[in-house]
Amino acid sequence: MKWQFVLLLIFVLCAPSVAQKNNSDLEKSFPKISLAVSNGSNNFTSWLGLMAEVSPIKNIAVLGGIGYGPWGVKSSVGLRYYQKYAKGIYYTLSFSSCNGKKNDTLSLETYTSNTIKTQDVIFDLNKARTLNVSVGYSWQLSKSLRFTFDLGYSLPLNVNPYEIKTKDIILTESSKQSIDYMAPGGFIFGVAFSIGL
Repeated sequence: MKWQFVLLLIFVLCAPSVAQKNNSDLEKSFPKISLAVSNGSNNFTSWLGLMAEVSPIKNIAVLGGIGYGPWGVKSSVGLRYYQKYAKGIYYTLSFSSCNGKKNDTLSLETYTSNTIKTQDVIFDLNKARTLNVSVGYSWQLSKSLRFTFDLGYSLPLNVNPYEIKTKDIILTESSKQSIDYMAPGGFIFGVAFSIGL
């Protein structure tokens, strides 16, 4: 995650100067349809994915996306409200579904025969759904290119996100925390590059 924050900081510092140089271009409206490559944690497409955005009415956009993360393939749909399309502050409400993984193996600490050891543990990562709320900021870098980042919270809608398949083991608290961190839900951080069509 450190490199993501470094990347974000670079763009926060550089984007305003780029925008000033292209001020005449920015007077023109950003296209109503765009495609984006995004990356993050608990964001619209998880680790890496593609998202599409269509703005059918003023300041409102409909979103759809698919990506891949620690819980398998993730798909999302949502609505976004811009204070001024398509730059500046915006708010997003979305719903996401992760397919999960069968027989996924992780190396974790376990209690076995009253001793703690690290071993491979087999899991079924169950299908998981989340309701997501975030606020973001969009820098329009040119007539058809922009950079965005999001912060927010993802509310998990599933009670049991995973099942342990390995027999006769008990996870340590740190191992449980690791799995809970991987599971969909929690703090949202995301960045994306959008190209207007």
